[in-house]
Amino acid sequence: MRLKRFKENLSQFGSRISNKKLLVFDYRSVLLFMICIVTFFVLVAFKINYSSIKCWDDVFSKDPNNAAHREIIFGTSKSIRSDEYDVITPAMLSQAKQDPRFPAENKTIGVGKAPLLMSLPVNDVSTIFRPQNLGFFVFDFETAFSFYWNFKVFSLFLGMFLLLMLLTRNNFWLSIFGSLWVFFSAFIQWWFSTPAMLPEMIASFAILIVSAAYIFFAKTKRGIALAGIVWLISSINFILFFYPPFQIPLIYLAIFLFAAFAIRNFSADDIKNRLAFRILCVAAIAAIFCFVALHVYHEIKDTVTLVRSTVYPGIRSTNGGTMDPIVFFSGFYGILFTEKYFPPGMINVCEASNFLLFFPILLLFVVFDFWKKRKINPLFVGLLAYFVLMGSWFFVGFLPDLAKISLFSTVPPGRAIIGTGLASIIWVIIFFSEKKQETSRKIAKKPLIISLVFVIFVLLFVLLGYSLNLKYGFFTIPQTIFVSVIFAAMCALLVYKNKYFFLLLLPVLIIPNFPVNPIAHGISSIEENDLMKFAEEINHKQKNSTWIVYKSAAYANFLKASGVNVMNGVHYSPDLQTNKLLDPRGDYTQIYNRYAHIDFENADNADEINFRLDSVDAYTVYANPCSDRVKSLGIDYVVLPQKFLSSDFPCLKTINKKPIDGLNIYRYQN
Repeated sequence: MRLKRFKENLSQFGSRISNKKLLVFDYRSVLLFMICIVTFFVLVAFKINYSSIKCWDDVFSKDPNNAAHREIIFGTSKSIRSDEYDVITPAMLSQAKQDPRFPAENKTIGVGKAPLLMSLPVNDVSTIFRPQNLGFFVFDFETAFSFYWNFKVFSLFLGMFLLLMLLTRNNFWLSIFGSLWVFFSAFIQWWFSTPAMLPEMIASFAILIVSAAYIFFAKTKRGIALAGIVWLISSINFILFFYPPFQIPLIYLAIFLFAAFAIRNFSADDIKNRLAFRILCVAAIAAIFCFVALHVYHEIKDTVTLVRSTVYPGIRSTNGGTMDPIVFFSGFYGILFTEKYFPPGMINVCEASNFLLFFPILLLFVVFDFWKKRKINPLFVGLLAYFVLMGSWFFVGFLPDLAKISLFSTVPPGRAIIGTGLASIIWVIIFFSEKKQETSRKIAKKPLIISLVFVIFVLLFVLLGYSLNLKYGFFTIPQTIFVSVIFAAMCALLVYKNKYFFLLLLPVLIIPNFPVNPIAHGISSIEENDLMKFAEEINHKQKNSTWIVYKSAAYANFLKASGVNVMNGVHYSPDLQTNKLLDPRGDYTQIYNRYAHIDFENADNADEINFRLDSVDAYTVYANPCSDRVKSLGIDYVVLPQKFLSSDFPCLKTINKKPIDGLNIYRYQN
């Protein structure tokens, strides 16, 4: 009886917030949100995160059985996550340890308002619209760090759940499966901790569509107003991620989906209902959006101008048309990849990751059924139009002017896969939510046809594997057969429109992709490090001290987490004025005018300074710390590898009694 009453209470609550033509919440949906919210705060309370900062133990060659190692609850930290543990996490800690905390300018990260462009926590009005960062202003850092990470997980899952509920006319289980599919897709998991904040971006994309539907079609003023607030937060958050290669494909997908959804479900009369209030709401949203956008633009315009004038990334521009069709469908073989096991020609496992793209099968269904019935689901039309657009960009390319006008000039085809991957998943979920087409029914009655379909798809996947082998020479024959049989079976189930498709799909997604991100507790790999404690102690005594690190950019980034100003390491925007002190004639401007990982190495000649470009985003400065030009930088502390002796640098005096993690810290002699 208690369980029945509990269900009834949940159902009653759900019915009060439901809209028959938009979202309908039964007890299952309400219970799902309750479970997610409670789980979220429990995980935050226990300071659970999914960071790879344990990699710092490997950098410092720590005992794997120390306390910091035990912070890993499940899985392993991934060295490929260097953008996270080596760049973003130390930058967040640097922001938290500045005085005042979370400034808009932090020279150790980059010149100008770099923290705003990097989506770091910043004490700025725009942070109100960045919910993932709000925890840093409420909790201690470890708890806020957990809040930030768990927001990625739950916002992505629930955002996609709501979007799929909207598009499937509230099919609960299909929406659950679809959300899990998105979440555990290889591309999402391997790009989960990207500085572009992909999970939050997709969550904002999904919620933007749902809230827009309520703004235009909800029947109550309360629903319209609440949707307006949600849309405002999501839209500003989405814009402030500052990564067009992901944002532009998602914006176009949102436009196509919303237009198709509106055509399928509503008429002009639905909008006319409470039209005046809708207009007022949209006007208020537009006013606040413009205010925040203008404020942010005013804050970052100089920094953006500086970044756009760099050699890298500068103003990157492409006309598309460079996608290899074989690589486009390589996601089916991606279930075999690990951090260390992937085709070398694909650069790294993140670049090699992809989606399972089943949309060509649905395209054939749509064409065949339309030919027979002259009728088609508007959502399928919208998705089909989107794939035509993206296919043109991938495989043909746009004229230069069209690429610029459409903003696709900022989207490398390899990044645009985010749009087609999501669109393909959404299309499959909507396809299953519709009644079985006549084609599927006929196939279901003829096992011979299903068998033939299976064989055809086996051959197609073998051909795909063969083509990938010609390109990369990587996959073995047993691997090719395994992948071909598994996905041919799934394609046959999709053609048959059999829901066992999902029972086969989820293990294929979860088994290889669940271990991609570790489950960890706290940040002891950084905070309990001896070098970190020593630097914090110095910084406490001498505020605003400036350091330079002579071992690697990684060590320099690590020290930034202590709150000190480090001259090298990763700089989001280049410090041209400081570099001119080292390079007064400007001989090396093309090397240091870029986003870069900056190393310093000793030069035997104290009067000679050289720059070497190591990669598109890394360079090394060869300079003796006793050089007059290095001294002119205003350095307070110099960090050098243990192999150097004090006698090697008469201008320096060591301040630590014994080496710390193979390093010595020096001050300049008076």
